[in-house]
Amino acid sequence: MWAVANVIAILGGVAAGFDHDGATAGARRGAFGGLLFGLAVVLADATVVDDRAATLPEPAILFAVLTTVAGTLLGALGGALRHRAMQRRAEAGT
Repeated sequence: MWAVANVIAILGGVAAGFDHDGATAGARRGAFGGLLFGLAVVLADATVVDDRAATLPEPAILFAVLTTVAGTLLGALGGALRHRAMQRRAEAGT
């Protein structure tokens, strides 16, 4: 189940970047989304005391850093794919 959730998250990160034209804009979107996700997980981890399915590394804020970097890379990939698709479409129309 964890692998399926990770595949969905990866596809979501690339798709979010695909909303933007270019790797830079996609990376900004991915960084923001990754940071929000990571901080939400850290906050949830801090509030849950019983029955943890997993633990975060110490210090927990490193998880937010990791998700921010991953989100940035996935968003940049999506933005680059969008830019390339738009260029190909423009070339095909001329």
